[in-house]
Amino acid sequence: MLSWCSITAVLSNAATTGRSSRRRVSIISCIPAHLNWNEGENMKAYHFYDAPLKVCGLPFYHGEKELRRLPQALIDTLGLDGRIGTRTPAVRVRFRTDAAHFTVHMTLATLMKDSGMSMFGAQSATVMLGDWKNARFGGLATPADYETKKASVGITKGEGMEDVTVILPRNEVVADLRIEVPDEAQVAAPTPYANGPVLYYGSSITEGGCACNAFNAYNMLISRHLDLDFYNFGFSNSAKGELAMADYINTVPVKAFIMDYDHNAPSAQHLWNTHEAFFRRIREKQPTLPVLFLTMPAAEYSEGKKARRAAVRATYDHAVAAGDKHVWFIDGETLLAGADAWLCTVDNTHPNDLGFHRMAAVIEPVVREMLGI
Repeated sequence: MLSWCSITAVLSNAATTGRSSRRRVSIISCIPAHLNWNEGENMKAYHFYDAPLKVCGLPFYHGEKELRRLPQALIDTLGLDGRIGTRTPAVRVRFRTDAAHFTVHMTLATLMKDSGMSMFGAQSATVMLGDWKNARFGGLATPADYETKKASVGITKGEGMEDVTVILPRNEVVADLRIEVPDEAQVAAPTPYANGPVLYYGSSITEGGCACNAFNAYNMLISRHLDLDFYNFGFSNSAKGELAMADYINTVPVKAFIMDYDHNAPSAQHLWNTHEAFFRRIREKQPTLPVLFLTMPAAEYSEGKKARRAAVRATYDHAVAAGDKHVWFIDGETLLAGADAWLCTVDNTHPNDLGFHRMAAVIEPVVREMLGI
């Protein structure tokens, strides 16, 4: 993989014009993205499972050497594709360091092309620097091609202790993530999130498709704005309201639940059959958990989308009628609303960065209300 930088050169245009005048043009030059900023220094290494690094976004993670969203027994019960059940969208490896420069090395266990997303958005680790609400982009560890499962990036951040957040790829199973810092550098536990965690359950959109970078998904934007930890249970072409999933979600300690499930239901009737049953299973164990119901984002709803929205809205209306004061509803037809709404997706289904930004703007105030912040 190549990382790009601009340089300025002075060229003669005599060859094309016959005149000897000179002109300045911008030329793109490239350097290897695997360049190790720390070359020649004595280094120490930390794997994702080593203290004081902290893995966020995985329920019940306690330092295991394997990263997975769901236990294998649940993956088998749901009949999920193993990669989808195991990959770790929105999982973050966090720490603090005073290293002015360090290197991030990633090894992938899987690597597959995605027709809707670039390698930057689907297969790269994103490095963010500074406190989470004001985090700035540090760099990307991106494979050189679809045959290369290793990627590294050198990061320069300046002096002083700062938080570092490495967001793992949306699409792939990560075999290892390793941080190398100079021997004399301090490495400490990250600053804790101020709020959360919350859990999002839904489709490939929930999972982050098709943001150009993991940092631009709507739930990641809300996380930064609210300094909020979260679990991303978006499952591409899955998330069909299985009660086994509701039972598992009931075991995960969270402060709020965003039920973004409707897009992958085979039909509106499937939603009528499963959506309220799923919610009721959550309510059996967590009667006061704040729950937000979303419907799929779209610039304009077709009749089929309207039928699905009716099923989701019915779950909300029935809960309110029964006296439930801990439920919210957002109509997905409002999520992309405004000028140029039709520019908010890559394929009239999956939001692009503009779409995700608009989604976050609508959803974030409701999440604030749910959490009382």
